[in-house]
Amino acid sequence: MDEPDRQRNLSGKNKEQADLSKQDKPSQKQVISKEDEPSQKQAVSNEDKSPKKWNVSKGNKSSGRQIVSDGDNSSKEQIVSKRDKSSKEQLTPSERESGKRLLSELSVIYSISSLSSFHREEELLHATVNMATLLLGVRYFGLVALCGDGYHVMASSGFKDPALLIKKIEEGKPNQFLFSFNCEKPMILFMERNNSITDRERRVYTIFANGIQTALSNAFTLKEKEKAEKELKTSLNEKELLLKEIHHRVKNNMQIISSMLSLQSNYVEGEAVNVLKESQNRVKSMAIIHEKLYQSNDLTHINFKEYIESLLYYLSDSYTGNSGAVTIKLGVEEIFLGIETAVPLGLIINELVSNSLKYAFPHGEGEITLKLHRRPEGFELQISDNGIGMPEEIDFTTTESLGLQLVSALVNQLDGTVKLKRENGTCYQIKFKELKYKDRI
Repeated sequence: MDEPDRQRNLSGKNKEQADLSKQDKPSQKQVISKEDEPSQKQAVSNEDKSPKKWNVSKGNKSSGRQIVSDGDNSSKEQIVSKRDKSSKEQLTPSERESGKRLLSELSVIYSISSLSSFHREEELLHATVNMATLLLGVRYFGLVALCGDGYHVMASSGFKDPALLIKKIEEGKPNQFLFSFNCEKPMILFMERNNSITDRERRVYTIFANGIQTALSNAFTLKEKEKAEKELKTSLNEKELLLKEIHHRVKNNMQIISSMLSLQSNYVEGEAVNVLKESQNRVKSMAIIHEKLYQSNDLTHINFKEYIESLLYYLSDSYTGNSGAVTIKLGVEEIFLGIETAVPLGLIINELVSNSLKYAFPHGEGEITLKLHRRPEGFELQISDNGIGMPEEIDFTTTESLGLQLVSALVNQLDGTVKLKRENGTCYQIKFKELKYKDRI
């Protein structure tokens, strides 16, 4: 072989060895993944004197696995968490089971808290039975109230005969749960499962029992409150009927007195007839008040506008002979007054309107105006007519007329004042306040 050919062969072999050397170099370097910090890429040469050389491949990113191989071709598998750059250990089956039990218990406790939303005893007992059998897995359930002469089964499930519940309570087996508490009367809660009850389950059952106790206590309180309200309402209705009956009888008695005065007037003559008639009208004015009271929904106040309309209709009819052409005009607000104010005010109206009907219109024609309005300081009553007027020499405060004396006395009873105007007829202006009810001795 010629010398040039020998050199060409050597050159080719050297080139092949150089290529092989380049292919071996990646296996002699250490590639470190992004998760391994602080350095991110590092190459280790053959001259590195460390005892082991590691080659870490990227592996499958989706699975989170990385294969770490050493120089002796032995491999190790490492689980890398995607959420945390540091590796974490997986939960053991027992730990997972414990977590599930905890979540289940919390769910049951949350459901138990809903018992407080039941305010009726029947609804609460029904919900309690359902929760025990469906949620807590109880086979037998019973709630017993102890009475002086025995017991009363308030709720039960799983028993064909509730009397068997008492026998079950006396057994005292490990798969039974008993809880005693007081709620109006001593009570016993009984529950039984097919399997033995663990300590954790007993704690949940105790929470359940306490929830029943609180809810029952609230339900009993509400029941007693409703019972008291019902009794109070019944008592008020009875008193209302009694008051209506009293006003009705007072009105009837006054009507009898008025009728007797009317009959008596047939046996007298002259001024005595007018005296009896005036007395009859006064009794009638009070009788109408009691009539309005027993007809009203409010037994303490009457609609005074309606009362005035009834009274004036009666007075106008009573004096038909003298006032056939007399017109009565009303300007009255919708005012409600108590009997303390209504009786004296009704008598005042009766006296002043009767005087106008009897004396103001000798020719039988005229107009009477009555106004009643609420004022900031109380009330104002105005009764006027366009008749002949009251003579100047008569002082209504000192006159011997019984009617006007009654007006002055009744105005004082109302803590009011009265003024008389004699222009274009007669006008009485009365200001007063509503009287409050005073306790009788």
